[in-house]
Amino acid sequence: MVTKSLQSIFKVFLTFILLIPLWTFSQDAPITAIGNVAACQGTTTPLPVTVTGFANVSAITLRMDYNPQLLDFISYANTNPAFTGMMINDVAVSASLRKVIIVWSDITPVTLTDGSKLIDLNFSLLTSASGTISFNNVSNGGQDCEYADVNADPMNDNPTAIFYINGIFSGLSVGTAGVINGLTNTCKGATGVQYSINPVLNATGYTWTVPSGCIITSGQNTTEITVNFPTYELSGDIEVYASNTCENSNTITLPITVNPLPVPSISGDQVICVNDARVVYTTELGMTSYNWSIVGGTITSGGTSTSNTATVTWNTTDAGTISVNYTNGNGCTAIAPTAYNVTIDPLPVPSISGDQVVCVNDAGVVYTTEPGMTSYNWSIAGGSITSGGTSTSNTATVTWNTTGAGTISVNYVNTNGCTAITPTAYNVTVNPLPVPSISGDQAVCVNDAGVVYTTEPGMTSYNWSIAGGTITSGGTSTSNTATVTWN
Repeated sequence: MVTKSLQSIFKVFLTFILLIPLWTFSQDAPITAIGNVAACQGTTTPLPVTVTGFANVSAITLRMDYNPQLLDFISYANTNPAFTGMMINDVAVSASLRKVIIVWSDITPVTLTDGSKLIDLNFSLLTSASGTISFNNVSNGGQDCEYADVNADPMNDNPTAIFYINGIFSGLSVGTAGVINGLTNTCKGATGVQYSINPVLNATGYTWTVPSGCIITSGQNTTEITVNFPTYELSGDIEVYASNTCENSNTITLPITVNPLPVPSISGDQVICVNDARVVYTTELGMTSYNWSIVGGTITSGGTSTSNTATVTWNTTDAGTISVNYTNGNGCTAIAPTAYNVTIDPLPVPSISGDQVVCVNDAGVVYTTEPGMTSYNWSIAGGSITSGGTSTSNTATVTWNTTGAGTISVNYVNTNGCTAITPTAYNVTVNPLPVPSISGDQAVCVNDAGVVYTTEPGMTSYNWSIAGGTITSGGTSTSNTATVTWN
């Protein structure tokens, strides 16, 4: 055995070594390291044994201990071709200890570049716990781990921790997945909702599932995903498990309730009159973030983010709209506000027809406004309403009894329920009655003929009459003269 040969060589030189003066130092041994690896349980994985400072080495003895309850030595491979005749043995020491022995020697020393590999030791991890492959530089007086130089002298390899670096075979068992962080209540149509878990030990990927119809927009195979929920109501579970090439973790679940979106309602007058004020519109009570808007009018009170009512003045005729949205108790908001259409009717302008020029004390003068309305309101100045003129009448019969300017006014409520801002006033001129004059002879003789009497010219409907004589010419309805014979 190479080991016994090396022991004999070491004994021969032991006395010589003891006689070397204290100021003489032997060559340092190479730094020998076993690589650290991580792999799946039960998978055969090479642990490389590498060296640094490997110069003029003529013999190698290495012992590496491991626990066979954690690790199983399978084989070795990729022996460095510089070491012809290298021997490798796996030997049982106890139920919890085995050793791998590497032995080599040659009369021709070997030098390697730093980082060169001596050999690959193939191990399999038996449990989820890590296993250590450690150099033993204590047993057998330290001779189980030793290098010899070109003169076959043992090289300096103390302290052990510097020259022999142990290796660790770590398992890749996936840790336990924790809880899913994120909303348990959301709204249909919600977008950009994030869910996450804390990183899981040894995990290289994360597999998420979401309720049918939901869409993972980003983050699949990571610890955080972004989800869009469908526009139809659908609840279910969000699930995730961590994994690597070895195994999957436990699956964790977060139940999700997908709430329907609210549909705000609005109640209030839908047919109104322009300039109507204090018209109140109401939506559901107890919500948050109310958002009112209006077209064709002005919100004069309410209509704030905390108010479920809005008081409006409509100031544009034709069509108006008031809209509202809010966030309900589930934190959901309608996709679009509810729009409430309003018809804004113009105010009426009552008309009046009838004589505008009359004589004082004229009676039976009729004035008329639009029929079919309600709440007629007649008023007069300079005359008296003798019939009609009630709240249900579209006519008023008047006697004008004051000369000068007179006025008759009317207002009403039309079929849309609108009333003019002010009544319509109809101005009337009330003329005084005439006092005709007559000129002509006042003293005549009986049977005098051709006596002419004259009144104001330019009038109409002259009406002459006589007593004690005869009108012989004129005296007609169109004549302002009458010729008389007093008989």
